[in-house]
Amino acid sequence: MRGLGSAAIAAVALLLCSMTVSAQSPSPAAAAPNVVVPLCPLASKPSASLQPAPTAERIDGSWRSIPPAPHPGGSGHSITWTGQELIVWGGEGGRRGAAWDPDANAWRRTARSPIPSRSGHSAVWTGSELIVWGGGAGDQGRLTDGAAYDPGRDSWRRLPDAPGPGRWNQPGAWTGSEMIVVGGAGTEEATVGGLAYDPVADAWREIPDSGLPRGDEGGTHATVAAWTGTELVVVSYPGGRTARAVAAAYDPFGDTWRSIGTLPLAAIEEPDAHWSGSEVLLVGASTRRSWRNDTPDGLGIPASVAFDPGAGCVREITYPADTSGVLSGGSVWSGRLLLLYGRAYDPITDTWHDFPQAGGRRDHRQFASTVMAGNEYVVWGGAASGETYVPLDDGIAFLPEVDGR
Repeated sequence: MRGLGSAAIAAVALLLCSMTVSAQSPSPAAAAPNVVVPLCPLASKPSASLQPAPTAERIDGSWRSIPPAPHPGGSGHSITWTGQELIVWGGEGGRRGAAWDPDANAWRRTARSPIPSRSGHSAVWTGSELIVWGGGAGDQGRLTDGAAYDPGRDSWRRLPDAPGPGRWNQPGAWTGSEMIVVGGAGTEEATVGGLAYDPVADAWREIPDSGLPRGDEGGTHATVAAWTGTELVVVSYPGGRTARAVAAAYDPFGDTWRSIGTLPLAAIEEPDAHWSGSEVLLVGASTRRSWRNDTPDGLGIPASVAFDPGAGCVREITYPADTSGVLSGGSVWSGRLLLLYGRAYDPITDTWHDFPQAGGRRDHRQFASTVMAGNEYVVWGGAASGETYVPLDDGIAFLPEVDGR
């Protein structure tokens, strides 16, 4: 959900060969949940209880306001950057979405979609179309339908229904030739399964079972995934504060899984996964107090790590001691920094940076959507902070820069 400083950060180009539909029945992978992924030798650090947490430095940049959109905002929608426009669809907005042009700082309404609005759906940009699929819509339950939107023509086309049950809150990724969705609520799967959609063939295929225990998609824990350019790294959070996350990686070239094992990673709320180019950054968007959860044995386990799939090891990401600058909202990879609502993490220097306040004060909102739109970090929609739910249809955009970069 792209750039930063003098070295403009572009969206990672994702390239992959086309794949044909497999007629073979899925075969489960041999996941190894009892194998704990080790700490990277050069990145091993003493326990957070034995060393002071890092101090956040200031990140330079400027904020600007985004005007109200022809969409009610609130929550449940998807927000996707196409390279030219930011498209909002779903949630409380009905069949029409909205598209924001950052150069003109202006909105337009999109054409009416052939499928009903929903929340918890997957949304990916293919380079020419926005594909939305799955999710839930009130009494309609979990949905198996989807559609593709062409912003150049302002037109939609309907996707064929996917095989199997509908899914909600499932992660989706674009590989360069297919949209892959894994996990999600609404299925009877005991382990994580998934689907792949080829927009050229306009056809679905089922992918093999991963062997991973299914995440608690209906609760505060879930299944997350990050595309590395060659494989989809999937991490399942089974739920429970003492549960460990379990990971595997899917290769769409060979239609096979490889087990990664159990990560020394605590269960966290609203988990996210981002590919930095060398590591999968696993963080919790709404974790404010501490990114190291306590366990009955008193040792504690990290709640945020960076996984190196090449070396097969992890390093802990230690959060600053003062977490007051972090607000509720999703995390976004800019191509250089991991941006949260209020803070930015630099994985190269392993340092944290504070955002300046928007307009001289912190822009407080709940359930906001976040995304990189070109060089800007966009916070949009959500609801005003308070006991009463008041949806917001405006936003703010931040252009960050660190140390002149």
